[in-house]
Amino acid sequence: GNLGTLKDEAPEIVQNIAHFRKVSVGQIDTSERKAWMQKVTMGSKPASDDVAAFMAGIIDAVGTMSSQDHGMLLLPSGFSAMSDLCSALQAVGNVSSMVGGQWVLRNRINWITAVGLHVHPQLSKLYVPLLGSHTNKNMALLEVHTTFPSIGAGGTTWVTKVRKALKAWESSHPGYKAELSGGASEAADTGAEIVAGMKTYLTVITGGIMVVVYVSFHSVLIPLRLGLALIFTLAATFGVGAIVYQTPLLHGLFPGLKYFNGISYQVFPMVTGICIALGLDYDIFLVSRIVEFRQARFTDRASIFRGMTKTGDVISGAGIIMSLAFSGLLFSDKLMFQQFGVLLITSVLFDTFVVRTVLVPAMMLIAQEWNWWPRRMPPPIHDVLEGEVQSCGGLSAPILGGEALQENSFGRARHHEG
Repeated sequence: GNLGTLKDEAPEIVQNIAHFRKVSVGQIDTSERKAWMQKVTMGSKPASDDVAAFMAGIIDAVGTMSSQDHGMLLLPSGFSAMSDLCSALQAVGNVSSMVGGQWVLRNRINWITAVGLHVHPQLSKLYVPLLGSHTNKNMALLEVHTTFPSIGAGGTTWVTKVRKALKAWESSHPGYKAELSGGASEAADTGAEIVAGMKTYLTVITGGIMVVVYVSFHSVLIPLRLGLALIFTLAATFGVGAIVYQTPLLHGLFPGLKYFNGISYQVFPMVTGICIALGLDYDIFLVSRIVEFRQARFTDRASIFRGMTKTGDVISGAGIIMSLAFSGLLFSDKLMFQQFGVLLITSVLFDTFVVRTVLVPAMMLIAQEWNWWPRRMPPPIHDVLEGEVQSCGGLSAPILGGEALQENSFGRARHHEG
């Protein structure tokens, strides 16, 4: 009913609002708001009561939102920056709705709309408390609701993508900083810290083990070869885990795998420690036997073959028993325990039937006498493998002619051994 009056007063109203949009932060105080309200209500053209009340509400809303405590956050530039932030979050995907001073459910709120919501007699009762609960001085809260459970499968991946989007948003909006918390953020942060610390953990543990092995065998190459074997086992173990839990290759056989989204960060340190311990145990057991044969003056080749023959059954049996013991974890209701079981079984079987059976003997056969450097071994006099029969009547003759066999830790050596 006051449309005509509003049209007549529109230029002055727009001028008044433009003033409050252009002034710097902190320049609007209570006395100035009262002066402008008086100018609107008592200007050259008397304003109607409705228009005066409307303008008074707008001036008060603009003054409140332009408070120095809020910085640029509730000014037009702040609303524009927050609107860009909401768009960046939507671009990541899987966003169902957002709630905040600049976005309500699925509706974007710009600065002009926010001022209008302050003035509206009914909507102000909803928006003003919402803005107050989601704004604290120069900080704002934006609730993001995803299409999947926030701590469910895919949560940490989504958090990682959002944080990359936030960095891009910060670079394009200097002076603003955004952080993501809640949901899977804590799990993502913990996982990132654990993965980042694994390099130091592996370096310290592997280095310490190599020092102990060097002191035990007085050899440089044995600890180096041991470290390489341990890293190879870990790489193969987690590689199998990635194939099982991060690809759909086995979803046809095991439909439950589709609910996994990678390996849990909690599994990494536990599996790594146990894999290193088991691999070290088997390796030391094998190499110790080989060293005993070499000290008994067998050649490097014969010592390696005999050591493999003497320890193969024990290591294989221990590996199978250990795998059966860990298999109970596969039937657990906890997803983490299932992953724990799969990775441990993979590590034990791989270490038992690939690393200690193929990789370690092959590397030691290539190195030959360099396996023991700088340690000096006695000259070899036996070159017969376990079960090997020579053409000279089936006897094992010394390779150094005329040198008598000596007493050793295996009892009295005999020419017919083998």
